[in-house]
Amino acid sequence: MAELELALAALGFGVGWKTRRREAAWLLAVILSFSLGYAIFYGKLRYRIPILPIVLAFAGLGAATLLVWLNRAGLLNPRKAAKAPSQR
Repeated sequence: MAELELALAALGFGVGWKTRRREAAWLLAVILSFSLGYAIFYGKLRYRIPILPIVLAFAGLGAATLLVWLNRAGLLNPRKAAKAPSQR
């Protein structure tokens, strides 16, 4: 499950970088600063807990983008995709 979460987060970061570069860079900087800070000062603690909500935000953006792409391709609702060319 973690692999899917990270793949969606990577997709979400890519989409965020194209659409809202400043916000995506800020969130990435928060993730990297928490990771670095916890690695330096709290080497024995897990730094995943404070950065997980931000990673999940990127994963949510990736999942929403994936759903939009699948809907446009007609894979989620085939009847809608079949009607679309005739309605133009």
